[in-house]
Amino acid sequence: MKMKSILYIFAAMTVLLTLAVAPVAAAGNANFVNLVAKDPATYTPVDGGAWGKMMYKFTPKPMFEFNGHGLVAGTEYALISYNENWGSPNGILGYYVADVEGNVHIQGGAMPLVYNTYITPNEYAGQTGAKIWLIPSIDLATNGGMGAWNPTTYLFETSLIPMPV
Repeated sequence: MKMKSILYIFAAMTVLLTLAVAPVAAAGNANFVNLVAKDPATYTPVDGGAWGKMMYKFTPKPMFEFNGHGLVAGTEYALISYNENWGSPNGILGYYVADVEGNVHIQGGAMPLVYNTYITPNEYAGQTGAKIWLIPSIDLATNGGMGAWNPTTYLFETSLIPMPV
């Protein structure tokens, strides 16, 4: 009887330990990029401005999840991988209409990222990678490129997404 109780306790502890470690292992290869409102004159973050955070993974299966806050309620937003060549199609990750509290949630598997090999000499001097922006979808042209420039309504990345190795 005592041996049976010990086995039950051991089995229960094994299950609990597995459940406690599984989320950590699943998040182990997750990466994050913050998106913030920036002053278009200096590209420095705006204190108290809208913001968001994107979690992404390349392996074992590509996926991302973005949550934005402080946006204009009822506005449809597009999460894009910005193409440095103005007017060229951007990578569109998804769309979402901000809820009444100004929040958006966009998630998916495929990440059509545009990896820029030339980055402007200012903010990301000497760096290459994918830029992620959240913009009102009305600013996209019909080809998926930028059709308008209203940077005070955008969220810009605070770091580039490097190419997966």
